[in-house]
Amino acid sequence: MDRRELYRKKMEAQLDAWNARLDELVARGRKEGAERREALSQDMESLRNKRETFRNKLDKLGQAAEAGWEKARDEVERAWDALMGSLQAVVSKLSAEKRTPEHSSRRS
Repeated sequence: MDRRELYRKKMEAQLDAWNARLDELVARGRKEGAERREALSQDMESLRNKRETFRNKLDKLGQAAEAGWEKARDEVERAWDALMGSLQAVVSKLSAEKRTPEHSSRRS
């Protein structure tokens, strides 16, 4: 297996792990109140769109000729960074809301 295929397999595995994390977030979101679920739904849609962008870049990487591979890899890396940044933002938002008094009082 050449370096391009190894890299693609590595990114596929990372995407699989990311998908599992997204599933966890969706499950957590189902436990939230209606207002919070709506906001979380918008976040999830954004994450899904970024995942699709990443998937498209990864598919193009597999089709890239040797001369264009480095550029395609850079695009995959940027798409991955955007995807991970968005996921971390949603996780942070959920964690912060769990710690705020307003959020706690809404559950009481």
